[in-house]
Amino acid sequence: MDNLRDKIAAVALDAINKVYDEKGTRAEYARAATDSFIAALPDMVALLVWDLQGDWDYKSGEYSIWLWQATDTPQPVWVLYFPDQTRATRRSLEDAIAAANAHNAAAVVAALTGAKA
Repeated sequence: MDNLRDKIAAVALDAINKVYDEKGTRAEYARAATDSFIAALPDMVALLVWDLQGDWDYKSGEYSIWLWQATDTPQPVWVLYFPDQTRATRRSLEDAIAAANAHNAAAVVAALTGAKA
């Protein structure tokens, strides 16, 4: 908890220092700190942990990634299924994992802030 508290305090201090002047209001400082918290949230979301389910099939919670070779394409692609069962393709496993992590972070931030992911 202290580590998270230290991160949030550092973000707040940085935001307040950016708007600080003798004529600033408490509301302006509070808004700057709040905006900085929201901006920092994606970096605070833990990365997904992936389990190998088969030879080329990975799962993390509601996300899944599997390798697919179409007969009409020369290169296999990694298919990423999102929790809502939409999907995306990526050329590498690393790109698919990065896309899943970004989607997950956006969803967590949206849930915390009321914004749309």
